[in-house]
Amino acid sequence: MADAVWPPTLPDRFLAGGFNMASANTALRTEMDTGVAKTRRRYSVSIFNVTGRIVVRENDTLTEMSTLMEFWDSTLGQGAKWFEWTHPANPNETKEFRFLKQPNYRFIDADQWSVDLSLEMR
Repeated sequence: MADAVWPPTLPDRFLAGGFNMASANTALRTEMDTGVAKTRRRYSVSIFNVTGRIVVRENDTLTEMSTLMEFWDSTLGQGAKWFEWTHPANPNETKEFRFLKQPNYRFIDADQWSVDLSLEMR
């Protein structure tokens, strides 16, 4: 169960064509002294690694960047907790996500920032 929900004031999806999704390596493999290696599933649920980019704004009336920073730092305990958000390929489906690493902020212009997100989705 997710600990939080993606803030509704932030962009609700990645930029068009701006995300990648790949199945995470969830199999454990153990080499044997002789014979074939043993493998087993690490998790009972499928995990996908998702990377993508959003654009947030920060000015006198829009505080999207501050909202994202507060969400990552305080609400999610610096990204340690799961949150609900829209599936990047299916806007009608909600999934659970957790940050794999800290968001990367890149200045675009006067009040816009490009933010790269690296997440795991279950």
